Amino acid sequence: ENPGTTKQRESLAEDLVEAEYTSGERMAQKLIDEYFPGHWTRMDVMKPPATLGQRCLRVLTSNVSRLGFVGDLPDEMFALVLFHVHWTDLRRLEALNKNRHSLFDAAWAKRCLSDFGFQTLPGAMKNWKELYDTKTKEVEMKNKSAVALLRGAYGKLDEKRKSRMVKCERTNNVHQRLALKLKKFGK
Repeated sequence: ENPGTTKQRESLAEDLVEAEYTSGERMAQKLIDEYFPGHWTRMDVMKPPATLGQRCLRVLTSNVSRLGFVGDLPDEMFALVLFHVHWTDLRRLEALNKNRHSLFDAAWAKRCLSDFGFQTLPGAMKNWKELYDTKTKEVEMKNKSAVALLRGAYGKLDEKRKSRMVKCERTNNVHQRLALKLKKFGK
């Protein structure tokens, strides 16, 4: 009636904790099916409920586009939110929360690392946001020059294609076509 030994259940519990942090609920369900095929359902293994802090963090990260001035939100929680936002939201939040420079600098450092691979701030830059802006402008300029180069190449190909085309003049009037044919045969 009760499948699995205590050792199997302990092993399953350890694997479930690892699976929850790696690939989520689907992986946990696969492990349950592997250890106890056909015996357990999702309701048989209950994971502990999320803490209030975890729920708040989940709500904040899923609604980051609605955030504005965060006031007295603890720095530890706000830092976790900042590490998951898009750079446009990061820029907007920084403008609204001017008193948290160190948090935003750390968030820009993470963006520089993930987007451009910078692990240290070059000596010429004052802060990570400046580095991010500089590198973003460089990438935009490279993209624009690549687009211009491609447009020029396609323009040249189009000119070659048009020069190879045979122009075919067709007249709609039957009498004009007959007159052209007669001219060709010299009559």
